[in-house]
Amino acid sequence: NAEYMGVLSNNCVQLIKSRPTSLQKNCDLIDYIKKRPYKDFEVFCESLRESNQGRLADLFLFLEDSRSEIKFDRHQHKVLLTKYQHKLATEMEHEALIIILQSELVLNSFGIGIIRSKTNSFDCNNELIEQIKKRPYSDFKTFCESLVQTNQKHLAELLGLNPHPHLENLSRQRSSSL
Repeated sequence: NAEYMGVLSNNCVQLIKSRPTSLQKNCDLIDYIKKRPYKDFEVFCESLRESNQGRLADLFLFLEDSRSEIKFDRHQHKVLLTKYQHKLATEMEHEALIIILQSELVLNSFGIGIIRSKTNSFDCNNELIEQIKKRPYSDFKTFCESLVQTNQKHLAELLGLNPHPHLENLSRQRSSSL
């Protein structure tokens, strides 16, 4: 159906049909659809529904939504670090952070050498922030958790990390029951 809706070119259809197994055909089709604009992806999912494969279409849409959230998270941490860079660079205590981030394999000795080569705390903190901006979202989370471990929870909260939400809910429940 997708080929009739203008999503697939004739050459693409012929290439996919030439594959010897259904698995190879499906993999090629998915690889091609991933490279197309999102509206073509929606057309593809609609054609799945029309061919009684609605559950598969729902799965593809769910996976695409999940991937979008992951992209948002990865981008969002860089935005937050940039937004609060001056405050972080001014208030952060970097030495203990560096030790934790090295043990968690977020920083290597080369990166640490660059950070420590800076002449003052503000510049060291700025360099640390720049390095974290280049790292994946999981490393950003580790950075925030390290802030909490080094008694800099207020900075982690500034970046949106609520390290122990269940504990805060428990303390709110206790205070409201008193």
